[in-house]
Parts: sequence; structure tokens; C-alpha cells
Amino acid sequence: MIIKYFIVACLLFILLDATWIGSNYNYYNNLAKKIQKEPIKTKLIALFITYIFLIISLYFCIRYIELEVKNKDYLKIFLFSSLFGICVYGIYSYTTCVFLNNYSYYNAFIDTIWATVLYSVPSLLYFYLK
Repeated sequence: MIIKYFIVACLLFILLDATWIGSNYNYYNNLAKKIQKEPIKTKLIALFITYIFLIISLYFCIRYIELEVKNKDYLKIFLFSSLFGICVYGIYSYTTCVFLNNYSYYNAFIDTIWATVLYSVPSLLYFYLK
């Protein structure tokens, strides 16, 4: 793994997610009000810990692709990274759906689909730069 390209992929990952959350803030705030009867209150320590785990998962995603894809087959890179993202976010989103009555299947589906972009774009960039 080339660390400088991984760092670029991580920065893109965080930028994409921040853009997604920022552009959908009203949606998520309304969802939070519906679920917990109050607006979003960001817990910075929890946010930091979450991104540590997400960056670790991105590392394993890219590392797995490095081992499995021998050439720059961008379709395979997209498929592997998208599937990885779907699994990571799907577990979280649908588990949330199990326990929170007002967290709908639609919410879980949107978050899970978002993961295809969130994992595939930085992964594709990493292999493009490599």
C-alpha cells in the first residue's frame, strides 16, 4: 500500500461524507427529531471514533482489492469497494432500522446506497493514483 495515496483517499472519503451530511442536514435533523424528539446534537468524540473505524474499514477495503485485483480493472475495483461499503453501511443501517421505530427501510436503503459512492470513489482514486 502506498501511504500517500491512501491518505488522499481518506481525505476524499471524509470530504465526500461531510458534503453528503451537510447537503442532507435538514433531512437528518428532521429524522433525528422524529426518532428522539429533539434536533441533532453532534458528539465530537463519537464522531472522531466513528471516522477512525471508517478509515480502518477503508484500509481493509483497499488492501483486499490490492490482493485480489492484479491490474487496474476499474470495474472490479468499483464492484469490490461498492460491495464492501454496502456491507458496512447495510449492517449499521438495517440494525438501526430494527431498534428505532421511526428509522424506516427507506432511510436504511438511502444510507446503504450512499456507501457505494463513499467507498468506491476513494478506492478508485487510490488505484488511479497508484
